[in-house]
Amino acid sequence: MIAEKDITVPKNVITKRRRYFNSIRPQIINFFKDEDEYQCSHCQCEEELEVHHIVPLSKGGKNDVENLTILCHDHHMEVHRGKIELDEKGCVYEY
Repeated sequence: MIAEKDITVPKNVITKRRRYFNSIRPQIINFFKDEDEYQCSHCQCEEELEVHHIVPLSKGGKNDVENLTILCHDHHMEVHRGKIELDEKGCVYEY
């Protein structure tokens, strides 16, 4: 489990990081496809996939591939709702 960092990133920095992430999203998806890792890291399905930041941008996370994982839409939403969590490698575990 990743401990919450006591970092507050200014909103303008987060906005710039999100814009940058959105501009490189196709390359990120291609990277995961090339590595044969383009499936949900929780259920291994290949439908409705989304890229998720393991450490959020708002907590100082970066747009590096090491800080990204692939989740299906349902599990992505569960992570954001706090129902499941990620370890430092982006693997999902449940309580």
